[in-house]
Amino acid sequence: MTPRPGFPEPPGGPGPFDRVRRTARRTAARAAAHPRVALPLARIPLGRRLPEGLAVLRVAAERFEDGESYRILGHCWCAAHRPLNLGPSADRLAAPEVTLAKARAGGEPPSELLRAIGGWSERHPELLAWLRGLHDGRHPVPALLVRDETGGDMPWELLWVTPPSRETPALLGALMPVSRWIVRGPETLPVRRDPVPGRVVGYVHDAMADDVGAFEAFAPRLHRRMRDFLTDLEDAAAHTDLVYMACHGHHGDRLSGLRLGTLTWQELDRRPLAAVEKHRPVVFLNVCETGRFLDNRGQGERRLRGFAELFLRKGADGCIVAAGAVGDREARVLVHALMADTARGPGRPLGGFLQDFRARAAERIDLDDLPFLADEDDDSDIEGQSRVRSVLYAFMFHYYGHPDRALALTATGREATA
Repeated sequence: MTPRPGFPEPPGGPGPFDRVRRTARRTAARAAAHPRVALPLARIPLGRRLPEGLAVLRVAAERFEDGESYRILGHCWCAAHRPLNLGPSADRLAAPEVTLAKARAGGEPPSELLRAIGGWSERHPELLAWLRGLHDGRHPVPALLVRDETGGDMPWELLWVTPPSRETPALLGALMPVSRWIVRGPETLPVRRDPVPGRVVGYVHDAMADDVGAFEAFAPRLHRRMRDFLTDLEDAAAHTDLVYMACHGHHGDRLSGLRLGTLTWQELDRRPLAAVEKHRPVVFLNVCETGRFLDNRGQGERRLRGFAELFLRKGADGCIVAAGAVGDREARVLVHALMADTARGPGRPLGGFLQDFRARAAERIDLDDLPFLADEDDDSDIEGQSRVRSVLYAFMFHYYGHPDRALALTATGREATA
């Protein structure tokens, strides 16, 4: 027997422990041939269970042959659901055309975009099976937290999933609470905190003035000048639980192209937002394309930058953003619905509120019978496309944060305290 490096034989040749040595060699060889993959989340011990009621989906960019693909890791707090480890594949390459950023004037027709998302969903059969398992009826359906580290704008809330209770597919974000997260320092998962009643601080552009009426039940401080709004965010004296912005937004291929109204990402990043850092409010950016990210290698760092990342890094407990150019009507409907829900009493968890909002919108369409672009006379189906577009807009609002986070806002006539 020829000695192998790392496992020297004793001078006298094979002894009573020779079988143990051979087993150790085979184990080491298998380990070298199959490198370990971190499961299910970086820096979270494998033996430690997730918080009750939570499932996590982590998506990390990974090359496959000559293409950009990704690995999907799934884990649920309930041990009855097996972890998912779905490696990169030629069938799951980066899909820049499958994004809600295409749901805009001059972009993809709404029905064609939703059909493309359906085809993209079908290329993830193992993931769909794992998600169906979360709806097995034997255990409560968990909330799903998506940690997408690819920056690829993939529409996970719009996955076509057929749960065991249905014979036809439904949209994932209408079936269960779906929120998102990005790594913020040592926090690989958002922490559930009980909110403290606080004020609303906001900036509302004149073109979005109809949003102001949504806050009548509370004690809002809504500004029409950006500098006044920023000054208010630098004052941490009064407790703040919601930061609201309604204006035009812009996404570009460099940081200077990321804008909230007239404010650039870099201008905002340099501001000391003391109220956000101290009080950890929810930030609601009712602004087009604020949910998109930019790979900032052009400035010498391998980081995804965006407005959701910025506010979470500065201390926000959660962030509601738009993944594309959302319609003004749908944007207004969402903020009015959220404030009305909060005014009725202790707010519902944001994850559940958005699930209901998406589910009501999804009732307008049948995934198995989406409208055609045109009829037999080649006339466009304007009404049908409008219905699909309204569904895409409802799912365009992404929420970054713990799905159980609720709003606690000070009612009109009461002062928020530090």
